[in-house]
Amino acid sequence: MTDLASPDPRPQRPALPGLAAAVASLPVLIPLVEFAAFLRITPRTARRWMRSGRIRYLRAVPRGSSRVYIPRRELERLLEEMERPCAEQGGPKA
Repeated sequence: MTDLASPDPRPQRPALPGLAAAVASLPVLIPLVEFAAFLRITPRTARRWMRSGRIRYLRAVPRGSSRVYIPRRELERLLEEMERPCAEQGGPKA
């Protein structure tokens, strides 16, 4: 008989201890280049995510501005999304 309260048999990735503090130290609106550097991705990848709707962003001036900012809460949401296992995200089905 199995115990329903038993811990999950899947290995859990440990949360990075300084990650929450590092995110909290960032400004409320993060420039695109800093956002990309924080995640260790290229700015081009970040722009692809913006076009696909994966992340929300703001422009410095509504029309014609190339300066793009990402809200800190978007970074927090993205990091939480990356922490979840693929099954919870609705990943590929076998």
